[in-house]
Amino acid sequence: DFDEVERVTAAADTVPLPVYAARTILVIDDEDSIREGLCVVLAEWGYEPHAAATVDEAVVKARALRGGLDLILSDLHLADGEDGLDAIARVRETCDAEVPAVVITGDTTADEMHRVMAAGVPLLFKPVQPRKLMSALRRMTF
Repeated sequence: DFDEVERVTAAADTVPLPVYAARTILVIDDEDSIREGLCVVLAEWGYEPHAAATVDEAVVKARALRGGLDLILSDLHLADGEDGLDAIARVRETCDAEVPAVVITGDTTADEMHRVMAAGVPLLFKPVQPRKLMSALRRMTF
């Protein structure tokens, strides 16, 4: 489903600079093509991505990383009514740390944007352009 990957990771005007120290990122998205596409891009940039499709998978991955998680990148709306903000909260609880996070969504309704902003989590909209993703990652304090 490379068309979907290309849609999510639309072409950038510039190629981001490489990451100088590996950073571990947990990517949470219920859509295989989006999750895999983000992981490919992050790995190409030098990050160490780990993928999860559900809140429970995210918690298992976080537990396995034993506190070695630097950032959570989560879709807002997951399958079966699961919520990305809940996923972030559960992973942070598992890590016993306020792990930095970014929410990615295609939902542009005012209520959802306000809900994410009230949670204090940066928000990116799908399709995510690589340069916007890299800019968001560089702004994070991890």
